[in-house]
Amino acid sequence: MLNFLVTNDDGIDCQGIHVLASTLSLFGHVRIVCPDSEKSGFSHAITTRRPLTLTHLEDRSTDRIQVYTVNGSPADTVNIAMDVFYQEQKPDFVVTGINAGVNAGQDIYYSGTVAAARQAVLHGVPAIATSLERQPDGSLAYQEIIPDLKRVLKVLLAKVFPDNTLINLNFPAYKPTRQETPVPVEVLPIELDARKFSYHEDLDYDGQKVYYLSSHYRTVSVKEGTDIDRLRKGSITVSPLLVKQNNEALLNKVQQWFNDESVY
Repeated sequence: MLNFLVTNDDGIDCQGIHVLASTLSLFGHVRIVCPDSEKSGFSHAITTRRPLTLTHLEDRSTDRIQVYTVNGSPADTVNIAMDVFYQEQKPDFVVTGINAGVNAGQDIYYSGTVAAARQAVLHGVPAIATSLERQPDGSLAYQEIIPDLKRVLKVLLAKVFPDNTLINLNFPAYKPTRQETPVPVEVLPIELDARKFSYHEDLDYDGQKVYYLSSHYRTVSVKEGTDIDRLRKGSITVSPLLVKQNNEALLNKVQQWFNDESVY
């Protein structure tokens, strides 16, 4: 049986993490260690200037799923779990999500769900970040994705991931009633050039200018064959991502810049 650590950035009360944990429990034992409240958009932030509390929610735990919360960021939850529970034996996988909304394109740099998976890889643990696209009305069909979630996890959990790699897994918006044909699964690169967000100006009650973040996920122009492109067309997208980002190929070139004595 496999051992899973599960976290998210939407917090303990998000339905997605419980759907994910329940599905993973079919493959092994699950320990949820997640934020005690919503931490969306926290990226890879960690808490440095106050102590953190790890709370065991016994009333929400079962034999197969133990539930804990941390009053910190998604990356904090992975770090604490690794120090408290996995000193002697690491989990087989860290799986994060299911995020309330896609983490596609440049979202991978903002998302706490993806960052928690990234932190797991830094601990030497294979990681999968999972996210679900919202319907145009904002709803999330968590229950409807379960058959396809099982189908995709069955493949991924049977594999040995390369070092320094996480899998970013996005599910398209599902209708409340599932169609008969299986949803296609496509392995694709991330769309990293399209800017999904911008700010629009308004006035607050005091007449002060304020700026609200707007998403252009459904309308921004994207390259064909990327994650956003295929999500819009109804595919499940699987994108392998590198975590450690040293640019070894440029080391010598940049060193040459500093070999010129005129810079000193």
